[in-house]
Amino acid sequence: MAIAEPRPKTRQNFAQAHSLDSTLVFDTWQELHQASADTIKTVGKRLADAVLVCVQDHMHLEVVLAFAEQGYHILCEKPMSTQLEDCIKMEAAVKKAGIIFGMG
Repeated sequence: MAIAEPRPKTRQNFAQAHSLDSTLVFDTWQELHQASADTIKTVGKRLADAVLVCVQDHMHLEVVLAFAEQGYHILCEKPMSTQLEDCIKMEAAVKKAGIIFGMG
């Protein structure tokens, strides 16, 4: 388990509640994505099986595309996107990656 959370207090509370090692606590989703890329390159596997996408609605596309490419199963907050075109792009990325995608 890892967390990417820009709010320091929320990040700290989550990390403590789940006894996360500090190497798995990130300020941004981009830092988590890079750590995952590094792990895939060096160890040959992802940091986890799935990610929860809980960023602002207009950011869903970028995050979903990035983690789908790495092969993560994804649970995305609703709405899927604020733009129909983004939904179509996400669907294509999910199909290409062969991953499970859910909305919650």
